[in-house]
Amino acid sequence: MPLEISLTDDVFEQFFQEKVPSRLKEAMRYSVLAPGKRLRPKLFLMTSELLGLAQASVLPAAIALEMAHCFTLIHDDLPCMDNDDWRRGIPSNHKQFGETTALLAGDALIALAMETFCACELSASSVVSGLKRFSSAIFQVIEGQSLEFDPNQPCSALEQLEKIHQKKTGSLFEACFLIPADFLGWKIEDQKRQSLAFFGSAWGKSFQMLDDLKDASEKKNSRNHFNILHYLSEQEVLGRIEQLQEQASRKLHEVWGMRANPLLKMMHHA
Repeated sequence: MPLEISLTDDVFEQFFQEKVPSRLKEAMRYSVLAPGKRLRPKLFLMTSELLGLAQASVLPAAIALEMAHCFTLIHDDLPCMDNDDWRRGIPSNHKQFGETTALLAGDALIALAMETFCACELSASSVVSGLKRFSSAIFQVIEGQSLEFDPNQPCSALEQLEKIHQKKTGSLFEACFLIPADFLGWKIEDQKRQSLAFFGSAWGKSFQMLDDLKDASEKKNSRNHFNILHYLSEQEVLGRIEQLQEQASRKLHEVWGMRANPLLKMMHHA
């Protein structure tokens, strides 16, 4: 089934439970169904296909990844965090529904994401293995956000910024590539798994750097010490991105050959 079909709004809709109170459900749907690339579930499904996993059996995990991502966006936009009024071209969740409902919608999406993930049609041990990484990735996103606002650890060096970015952005991206390997029980020393781990890490780093460049061009980043351009020139950042993508592409291609082409194409056009 083509990815464009499997990730339609209707597919997402079926995972919203009727037991969710109407206003809370409306706020959750508002963010999950907002215009967006749905990049994380696409990467997850592409990786699953590469590993030979049937799309129908793992689709709930793809939906759960997008729910978790939307939770991070809702909370990131709140006045106590980045205080952004717009997200994906529409008013941010708290501007549309108020801070209280937005906060609860983000919380509810975490819970619903976990429940949705468990609907994968795999063995119980496979689901548990993938769920461990999924929950760990969510925790790392939250930890990264806490580091950004920790007054005892102000971000004053590139190394600190990279640590924050790895957790806030990189962890969920890496999970997209490694959860399918977890489903299959692949060990850390497996060469194929290592290639996916390296590719996922490179993807997260390059994506965040590109996002920083975009924010700077749009003059959106007011706390500029959380933007890599505070530490490196634009040319240096572009050089880092090119080197990362080249290394990751070469490593993935060495292990998977032509089968890796869809993922490599996605990296260069995301």
